Amino acid sequence: MSAYRPAPGAAVVEEDDVLYAAILPDGPIVVLDGVAGVIWAEACDGDPTRIVDRVAAVTDSHPDDIRAEVESFVDELVRRGLLTVGER
Repeated sequence: MSAYRPAPGAAVVEEDDVLYAAILPDGPIVVLDGVAGVIWAEACDGDPTRIVDRVAAVTDSHPDDIRAEVESFVDELVRRGLLTVGER
């Protein structure tokens, strides 16, 4: 199964537990810290159908309580062209 990954043309830099992502060369730069960074990391690691479960485990949340927000955020990252679905 394919995971999400940074889209072609997207650059990601991690510094002090904060991710900075942008479509080069024009940006804008998106700052992903806290739960946003967790969602990015979990989206790029493993089965995409289990992202919510993995984020819930990391954040000590119930999957049903965060499902809509996590899925919406991943969709927004795809819409912005920062993430794409595909083999790593």
